[in-house]
Amino acid sequence: MSLTQRIPLSIASLTLAWIFDQLFWEKAPGVSFPIFVLLCLGIGFWFTWRETEGFKLARPPLGSLVLLAPVLFFAVMTFLRAEPMTLLVSFGLTLVCMAVLSATWLGGRWWQYNLVDYLSNFLRWLAGILAQPARKRPVADVPPEAHADGSAARRRVLRVSRSVVIGLLLAVPVIFIFASLLSHADPIFEQQLTHLFDWLSFEKLAEYIFRIVYILIAAYLLVGVYLYALRRSEAERVTG
Repeated sequence: MSLTQRIPLSIASLTLAWIFDQLFWEKAPGVSFPIFVLLCLGIGFWFTWRETEGFKLARPPLGSLVLLAPVLFFAVMTFLRAEPMTLLVSFGLTLVCMAVLSATWLGGRWWQYNLVDYLSNFLRWLAGILAQPARKRPVADVPPEAHADGSAARRRVLRVSRSVVIGLLLAVPVIFIFASLLSHADPIFEQQLTHLFDWLSFEKLAEYIFRIVYILIAAYLLVGVYLYALRRSEAERVTG
């Protein structure tokens, strides 16, 4: 996956991780869990149909699509049933089915696995989601004509990123000056501005740092899950 393809995937995964934080931090799961599951599946479908290898469009087989039924069923059950044991089982089975779905997304032969196959493929999946985000695409897999396009794309991305950073650096002092002038001229504006920055209290600094760290970790893992599903899930190992 090239740089220009990884950037949207990274942004989508970071957005998903931030949504996870907003839905679940100090909140009861409720309907948030099935909503988050649907968002994860929707982004997976989007990047699957968007991802191409030459002229071949990546499409999941029927075996993988069948797994969507138990994923959605158990995700909805977490919202419909409040009994603790049912909730625990529903959460667990939803996550297990989604892990199998990611590991076999383009292969779809999970129904042929025996116990050893499930164990070996799970270990490969786990190692893959940890390593895939940091792994570069092998040079041998890149068509020769793609090198020039890749270099041009990297230059465009760097140029746009540099422009955005410079613009933000120039805008911040201007906004600060105008806000300072308006706060001195209008007491009501000064009060509203004070309330706006209440969330920057030092008492919550440790919480904010922790949340930012786990959002970044969650985003990294989501990138790994999607990359594995798009790049390695077709190469399943079936012995039985």
